[in-house]
Amino acid sequence: NDVDMFMNPGFKVALANSHEKLKRLANQVTKEPSINGVREVIRKLKKEK
Repeated sequence: NDVDMFMNPGFKVALANSHEKLKRLANQVTKEPSINGVREVIRKLKKEK
């Protein structure tokens, strides 16, 4: 299911605990798993503003 979504254009982020195939397709893989990985991405996006 997630792999199908990753076939669409755009910047793709996978969480650290994602399936290996998904991580290979991602532009970025978080260092942290699950909700901490989501927080990691949000913090990074806020810094880039």
